Amino acid sequence: MTSGTTAQNKNVFNYLSQVYWPTSVTVGKNAEENLLNYGGLEPFPSKIAKSYKVLLSKEIHIHTLSVDHANGVGDIILDDASTFVDMKSNNDDIIVLCHGYATGLGYYYKNFKSISEKTGRRVLAFDWLGMGRSSRPKFPFNKFKTIQDTEKTIDYFIESLEEWRKCHRLRNKMILIGHSMGGYLSAWYALKYPENVKKLILVSPVGLPDRPDDVKKTQLSEADVSNLKEFDRPKPPSYMRRFFYYLWDQNYTPQWLVRTTGPLGRRLVKLYTTRRFSLDPDEAKNIDEYFYHLCASKGSGEYALGLLLAPGAYARKPLLHHLKDIQVPIHFMCNIFTAMMLDGEEDWMDSSHAAEAQKTLKYKSQLIHISDAGHHLYLDNAEEFNDKLVQLIQRIDE
Repeated sequence: MTSGTTAQNKNVFNYLSQVYWPTSVTVGKNAEENLLNYGGLEPFPSKIAKSYKVLLSKEIHIHTLSVDHANGVGDIILDDASTFVDMKSNNDDIIVLCHGYATGLGYYYKNFKSISEKTGRRVLAFDWLGMGRSSRPKFPFNKFKTIQDTEKTIDYFIESLEEWRKCHRLRNKMILIGHSMGGYLSAWYALKYPENVKKLILVSPVGLPDRPDDVKKTQLSEADVSNLKEFDRPKPPSYMRRFFYYLWDQNYTPQWLVRTTGPLGRRLVKLYTTRRFSLDPDEAKNIDEYFYHLCASKGSGEYALGLLLAPGAYARKPLLHHLKDIQVPIHFMCNIFTAMMLDGEEDWMDSSHAAEAQKTLKYKSQLIHISDAGHHLYLDNAEEFNDKLVQLIQRIDE
């Protein structure tokens, strides 16, 4: 086969790939910038808001956004050691936003401007390694087998966060704010590196409670079960639920489904966002485009799902028994819904879990509720979320 034929075949493959998976680094970047512009950072980039790569090595980078209305972002330099150097900074602790599973820093598009303006602080956000627009190396772990697999996965993410902090040469402590799985990982980071965290704010965090009682009932002996009344006996999972659990344990992710269905992936994304968010047409178009490119990109960090969470989104290693050991104050922000029921199982997003966790904490803790919001409360009711978060941060300074 001649070199010309090889090049021609490669071009054909690239063309077919773009038809089946219409995504690329460039279009993903444009989708994120459109979303940030829509959220009030227009024009983006600017003197007050820039995105850049923090290089952990020659091959690995963490995609990062910096917003600072008070002082401006300043020059961004990558020196020989691949270290980010910020030429403008103040003595305030820096706010760091950590996104949740299957999203990216762009999901905070309604929050950056308000939080930075009202607090007068630098706001940093990043995409977890293997997610968003960060590098997507081959994920080093496979399916869940033992709790050690979970612990290695947690370390994988929190060590990349620590390397990111070091490369940034952050001189101040972080006010670490994590949503959902980002909150779960942020808590483990604060447990290991409390000297780098001033306050930890968990926003609708995953991973707080133990598995619900009805799951524990399935562990009863046959004699115990025979003594239960009929309506108290644990029901065997439905075939559909068993199939779902199988896919979960085999590390089939929602992003995998988007990629596998090719051109239909966009429709699946739109179906999800339409049912999940109430957005005007232009806003919906921007978030659909951004979310699609996050899902359609090469799979990497997404494969942590089954290693960190059991089917039903309960943590393999729950935080409830470990938060008391974190040597920094912890606060919670949740919606006001009471426990929902999903096929008879308690919802893992119920804020009562946060209230229960507060009882174990050493430091004074606040539980702040956001009205008219679901799991993505920072997006569902951004105005109330921003105001209450700013008030909480200002109280931290008192």
